[in-house]
Amino acid sequence: MTSFNNWPQPSAEGIESLFDFYRAHKVLVTGGGSFIGSRLVDALLEMDCFVTVLDDFSSGKKSNLQLQNPNLRIIEIELSDKVSAAAHFSNQDLVFHLAAVHGGRGFIEKYPQKTLANLVLDHNVFELSVANHVQRIVHASSACAYPIHLQEDAKSLLKLSELELGSMDSPGCTPDGTYGWTKLIGEYQLEKLVAPTATTGRSARIFTAYGERENESHAAIALIAKALLKMDPYPIWGSGLQTRNFTYVTDTVRGLLQLGADSRPISFDVMNVGTSDHIPVLDFIETIFEIIGWHPNEISKDLSKPQGVASRAADNTYMKRTFGWEPRVSISEGLTRTIEWYSQLEGRPNSIDALTQLLESR
Repeated sequence: MTSFNNWPQPSAEGIESLFDFYRAHKVLVTGGGSFIGSRLVDALLEMDCFVTVLDDFSSGKKSNLQLQNPNLRIIEIELSDKVSAAAHFSNQDLVFHLAAVHGGRGFIEKYPQKTLANLVLDHNVFELSVANHVQRIVHASSACAYPIHLQEDAKSLLKLSELELGSMDSPGCTPDGTYGWTKLIGEYQLEKLVAPTATTGRSARIFTAYGERENESHAAIALIAKALLKMDPYPIWGSGLQTRNFTYVTDTVRGLLQLGADSRPISFDVMNVGTSDHIPVLDFIETIFEIIGWHPNEISKDLSKPQGVASRAADNTYMKRTFGWEPRVSISEGLTRTIEWYSQLEGRPNSIDALTQLLESR
């Protein structure tokens, strides 16, 4: 386990203030066995919190968690079963809601109907949190909540701002597919459910996170896996000119922690958690090749595969002005850490055929 103190940080003072806030808090994390959720749980435990994880482990892993930590309680549960989940929300100070039906671009475009389950998960978690007088709910939303027409031009390099765009009341509100709609409606549910109560709600619009514990259904790990197996031609989805704001997971977790510690007297708020850099996929994979020390003779661009919006990056003005938060981990550093972890991962696909079968199954 990488210590929270060893993560790249903006300042010692900022970290001390988070430790001071979270120490001895009782925190519930839904989806706590997931890629981002488990890193959040690690940080909370290091800050001396008492953490309860609710997860069905359909995508997350128990092995991601500190199973022997006496301050961690793990409940394997279906959050769609509101009656069964209800007992676990009592006496909690904070709730981080990361549980969701999700996946990479291929999954959310292939199985839009499955992502509709998020509407029920969100409603159950928010209602139970409010009923149990939780101090604050932090909801893991997504950049997919932003209108797709703002992300159709890779040349304009527009940065998406939560202060102006993406509200359900906005003209031309067209989120990125069914998954994007569920995330935007999740924000709307949270806003309306906390409005008449003492509970406050914060939605974090998470942009393209990557890092250790992610799996091959997401682009970053799939691209790393292909490079480690030296696939040549090296296949990518789309032209490679589409841009993303790849955000290293520790920066994402720091953003979530800041929102959890947000004591402003505002019932509900939305903030971006992502980098402001438009990074073409081709540049991202070139960095992977450089770190690994290998380069294919040919890059095969499959235009028949889902490639998502043409451009995506965050305007971090609001988050930075409010908390002083901004991403600190460079693409080179984040990818070096991720490649080192994945290259040593037990059970990763050890052949091109095995990787191809795995990617096609997701």
